[in-house]
Amino acid sequence: MTSLEQKRKKVEQQRVRLQQMEALIKLKERKKKISQQIKYGSFIEKADLLSLSEEQLLGALLSLKESLKNTKTLKDWEKVGGIFIEKSKKEIGVPLEISFTDTLSKELSATLKSKGFKFNRFRSVWEGLGNLEEFSIIVEINNGKVKEISR
Repeated sequence: MTSLEQKRKKVEQQRVRLQQMEALIKLKERKKKISQQIKYGSFIEKADLLSLSEEQLLGALLSLKESLKNTKTLKDWEKVGGIFIEKSKKEIGVPLEISFTDTLSKELSATLKSKGFKFNRFRSVWEGLGNLEEFSIIVEINNGKVKEISR
């Protein structure tokens, strides 16, 4: 193979690698966008706006867009949203991961299940939503660890 053919082959390999990298970047961007859309859809559900028609919901969002010009309105929305999120955390709980060094009693296992926790056999941890302070006490008594995990 001549040096010119080798250079062409090398350039072609680089081009293919760049195309693969570009495809991967586009895929990551698409996943991020879809994740964001799902998150915003959950806000519509939390705000109890699912009963609106598509036209009503879009009209409401467009009128909200007009309100963005007022910084006081934005601060008010941030305050109301923050209060709602904190209230939800207290009522629903935060994502928790619980692990134990010893074998669990049937009673403790039943208690975790009744609180909506599920055992992840792969990771050997209990996962669910709950109050960190409440579960810290239960877990500490039974030689375990509890930590809040990000959503």
